[in-house]
Amino acid sequence: MKESPALTDLVVSGMFISTEAQWVFERTTANSDYDWIVDFSDSPLIELSGENGFTGRPHMIGSTDSNYGSFRWGWSPDNDWKEPAIALSRKVREYGAEHQIPELTDPEFDTHDDQALRMVIAAKVITGHLFHVPLPVGPATAWLIVDAPQLQLGEPEIRPVVKALAAGLSVTDIPNHRTAIEEYGRLRGFHVIEHGEGLRMLLKDGSADLTFDSLNRLTNCQVAQPLSDEAAEQLSAAGVAEPQLVRIEVEDAPPVEQSQTPTAEVVAEPEPSVTSGAEDSADQVLPQTAAVEDEPVGDVPVQEPAAEVVEEPAATQAEPEVVEEPVATQAEPEVVEEPVATQAEPEPVTQREAEPAEEPAVKEEPAPEPEKPKKKKKGFFGRLFGR
Repeated sequence: MKESPALTDLVVSGMFISTEAQWVFERTTANSDYDWIVDFSDSPLIELSGENGFTGRPHMIGSTDSNYGSFRWGWSPDNDWKEPAIALSRKVREYGAEHQIPELTDPEFDTHDDQALRMVIAAKVITGHLFHVPLPVGPATAWLIVDAPQLQLGEPEIRPVVKALAAGLSVTDIPNHRTAIEEYGRLRGFHVIEHGEGLRMLLKDGSADLTFDSLNRLTNCQVAQPLSDEAAEQLSAAGVAEPQLVRIEVEDAPPVEQSQTPTAEVVAEPEPSVTSGAEDSADQVLPQTAAVEDEPVGDVPVQEPAAEVVEEPAATQAEPEVVEEPVATQAEPEVVEEPVATQAEPEPVTQREAEPAEEPAVKEEPAPEPEKPKKKKKGFFGRLFGR
């Protein structure tokens, strides 16, 4: 399925802010052992256990199934999710219908996880909800957007922004890095101005000069922290940058005690990991997320031509800043990926059916066997949430 230009534009807009959000997600939940509890009854609930766990609200955006090689939107009529679970997914469909984006209005289509991630990035731009979890269960993956008080981006800062640029280039392909960075600044709330033949990002705690090749691919990122005199004057002249990402709210689900429907709950219990600490961190439960270390320790090329990130020495007039790595002119902080702990498969969820007791035969000839139901594609994800 060839991607429509309108969907590509959404992915370009949201790639870097989505990458930063996932990096914050990983830092927020790092260094814990995890059990996921997901409830998609009348009052959707997601809980992540562990030292840095949280309780929040999940939104079923869609799901992929490797058996069929397809992506199915949460609002698809072939699903039977309750409305509170798919209300945000419906907002994505409404946007797709208004802007004539076929991928957002087709209930199910052939795809793979990389394209599913692009749907989720588009959904983030449309809805303003930024944190997602790809939760694998057997051959299926549930793509959930998660809201929780602990998951916040806060004010933009130069280091996380630059790390998001470097990591984002390895997340998914986009045709125009220059436009993506301008959109990142617009949605996130920091200034991106023309600087020579490239761009300059202006944030309160630093700036970065960016250069591009003839195809608008990022080739170099030179960081200055704190702001130089010139950058400080430019920031002052530009004024306050307000984030333009609009958050769409959906109605709160009714309290659990008001619901007449039994809670459909699943506890995904991974097998004990042989690793611990940071290695047994959010990478284990966020397999599609690009991980970025706090300190550069190795060189991982992300794309040709690779974007080089260098830091200038700090200006002398700034207050001393505690920096854990040495600052050197033209030093290249490399982006690395944390070791990924083996993703443990959740235990299969089965349903036991009561077998009828045998009755004594009253006829000499055996009764005809009932026709076995055909395998249905509908509800392929139902076993996860007790459906």
